[in-house]
Amino acid sequence: MMHRNLLRGLLVGLLCVALATPASARASNYGPSTGKYVGALVGVLAGIAVVIVLVVTHKKKITGCVTTNDKGMTMTTENDKQTYQLSGNTAGIKAGERVRVQGKKIKSSDKGGTPTWEVEKLDKDYGPCHP
Repeated sequence: MMHRNLLRGLLVGLLCVALATPASARASNYGPSTGKYVGALVGVLAGIAVVIVLVVTHKKKITGCVTTNDKGMTMTTENDKQTYQLSGNTAGIKAGERVRVQGKKIKSSDKGGTPTWEVEKLDKDYGPCHP
């Protein structure tokens, strides 16, 4: 949510700068006009906004083996051996399978509890887990 507000604020700022420039910048023989500086600034800010949008909207993926417990399915990731409780769209995910899922991490409400991974979609099923 904070990223959306940051992006909205950045876009509002860009619009303010773009609309605050005069319609016709005064030309000068002594150097670049103010309009050229403002145009360059707006271009740089637009580039920064595009990079922020791409970084913020990038979907996270984790890969690991799925097991079941009394609360449902869990996944232990391969890279950092973190265990997540799976929630969300878990259709097609089976215990004992090595999968890559796309989604986001949700912090546990209780201290020291297992973090939850809200699955948006099953990205790839690699087949059975190998010990």
